[in-house]
Formats: sequence, structure tokens, C-alpha cells
Amino acid sequence: MAEASTKIEGPDFEKGCETDKVGDGEMLLGHAFGEQVLVARRGDELFAIGATCTHYGGPLAKGLMVDCTVRCPWHHARFDLRTGEAIAAPALSDTSCWKIEKRGNRFFVTGKIDKKTARKPKSSPASVVIVGAGAAGNAAAELLRREQKTISRVLRPKNGSRCGRQIFTANKRSRRSQKDQSQRLSRKGSR
Repeated sequence: MAEASTKIEGPDFEKGCETDKVGDGEMLLGHAFGEQVLVARRGDELFAIGATCTHYGGPLAKGLMVDCTVRCPWHHARFDLRTGEAIAAPALSDTSCWKIEKRGNRFFVTGKIDKKTARKPKSSPASVVIVGAGAAGNAAAELLRREQKTISRVLRPKNGSRCGRQIFTANKRSRRSQKDQSQRLSRKGSR
């Protein structure tokens, strides 16, 4: 794995760039406002996000573009090209998202987008148990937090092993039902 590059490369998207330089399903590395920016094209739409993976600084321009996502070449974190949202571990933080305008046969990056719309899941279980406290368990917990779940209890086995269970419940559930759920699970674990 190589060091993440900090030097500014590619065309200056503030000054504009030919739309034809980015083919359908392709990405182009450039810069705007002193930051590396990745422009991607899907059909007639252009997207602009930060060019560096938020997990370990990998170069997203060297990654794989699939539909409206880009996968980091180092550890395979995925980002939504429309919003910059980190949608697959190991990246837990979103990358920046940029405004892009088309003028004739050129496009311009005009600034960062401050507010991102939150994804709403189609359906969600009332409670979730995460078994394990490693990287995958942490990533699952972080994604559940983003979907506005709250942690109600962390259970650890009596034998002192590192494995624990994190129980997440929807905000709308009562505290009493959360407590009952936790007590039932603790009784099962002690048998």
C-alpha cells in the first residue's frame, strides 16, 4: 500500500473542463478550491465528490466505479457518487460532495454541498443484536447509528472473553420493553 498523495493533480474544475473528457462510466481526478475532487459520469449526469477515501486516504480515482458508487482500491470501502456517503465498511465517514454545473460543453465545480440528505431505509427491524466487537461489529453499529437507532445495552459474557453483544433498538420502543429484552437475553447467555 502506498502513501496517500497530498499534491494537487489534474485539471482545475473551478475554471471548467470539457465534458467529453469524462466518458460514461468513467472518472476524472482534478481539483477545486485547493482540494482533490473526483468527477464521475453516469449517462448525462456528472457527480463530484472528494477524491480521497476517508478510511485510510486511498485514491478513489484509481478505484472501481459501479453504477453510482466508487470502491476504494485499498480496502474496498464504497461511496455514493451522488452524496459522498460512505455506504460500505471499512470507511465510516462520508467524503465531501461538490456542486457541479454544466455550461455548454463544459462543466464547473462551484463549491461544496453543505447538507446531505440522509438515506431512509425502506424497513427496519425493531431490534438488532450484534455479536462480536471487532471491526465488522463496529461498522455495523456505526451504520445502525446513522439510521437513527440508539444503543440500549452492551452485554459481555461472564467468562471475560472479548466477545460482546450490542443491542440496538428503535427510538420509538419503550424503555421498559428494552429492559425486558435485555433481561431475557442475559438469562439466555447465563445458561
